[in-house]
Amino acid sequence: MMGDHMVLQQNSSVKLWGWADGKKVTVTTSWNNRTYKVTPDKDGAWLVKVDTPAGSYTPYSITISDGTRTTLSDILIGEVWICSGQSNMEMTMKGNMGQPIDHSLETLLNAGNYRDRIRFITVPRTKGVKERADFEGAKWEVSSPETTMDCSAAGYFFAKQLTETLHLPVGLVINSWGGSRIEAWMTEETLASVEGANIEAAKNPKLDTNSRLQCLYNIMLLPVKNYTARGFLWYQGESNRDNPSSYNLLMEKMIASWRKGFGKNFPFYMVQIAPYNYHSTNNGPALIREAQEQVAHRVDNVGLITTTDIGDPDNIHPAQKAEAGFRLANLVLGR
Repeated sequence: MMGDHMVLQQNSSVKLWGWADGKKVTVTTSWNNRTYKVTPDKDGAWLVKVDTPAGSYTPYSITISDGTRTTLSDILIGEVWICSGQSNMEMTMKGNMGQPIDHSLETLLNAGNYRDRIRFITVPRTKGVKERADFEGAKWEVSSPETTMDCSAAGYFFAKQLTETLHLPVGLVINSWGGSRIEAWMTEETLASVEGANIEAAKNPKLDTNSRLQCLYNIMLLPVKNYTARGFLWYQGESNRDNPSSYNLLMEKMIASWRKGFGKNFPFYMVQIAPYNYHSTNNGPALIREAQEQVAHRVDNVGLITTTDIGDPDNIHPAQKAEAGFRLANLVLGR
């Protein structure tokens, strides 16, 4: 996950990690010319915390050596946010077939002006469901018309508003999966703490990866849990509308689990589910919105933006991702 062009969280002690063949590892950061030393464990894994300065558009480098030197270049220091959820977070700036994104054309045309302001990495999907500590096949992208086409639209608009207001680089870690249920984003232990939860049904191997208990926690969340961020953005809930009564507690327990895993009481900001005609007979969508609001009021350091005034009753993927991104950014800035 670490690589050229990445954004590190400012004014923090951030984690860097990797694997080596039993040798001592040295890590040198160019912003303070400080060298850190760490010894890999018996499996060759190493992790070290390095201090970061205040954010700026100044590019830095990190040199890592276990006898062989590797230099990560064009590293920026700024604000980092982790963007998770289902298809409305996953939906890219190029839109879906017959489902465009408002303001995408002018945003893409001007994306090159943000190459030192917005960077992003998208965690790739995998067929396996076992825990993974890292991933391959993805790299940090620099904002440009070509790369931004494949960036989360809600995430990019959020970052655009944030960088224009703070005058700092913004890094997005995008680990979303369309159609995912909340149970897939939590561990079995977490689900067991929810009264009345049907664990056997939730981990049924016949369920798709994005619906089965703990699968996305293992393959989408664990690979990024060491990456130091400012907080989480969450755009999910539509896929749980068939059983809305438990969503309130599921959200609360999942947030607590993520914060424990990342080792910090990160802010957690949610997007209300899309105002779509779900043809529901159990008032599920309305109850999901109610649950989201209750969690935002009850759980510390959690916020919610509304979307009932933006969207299309005939399109579950609203084109107004700019409004959603701006509202998330303004929520962050207001807090």
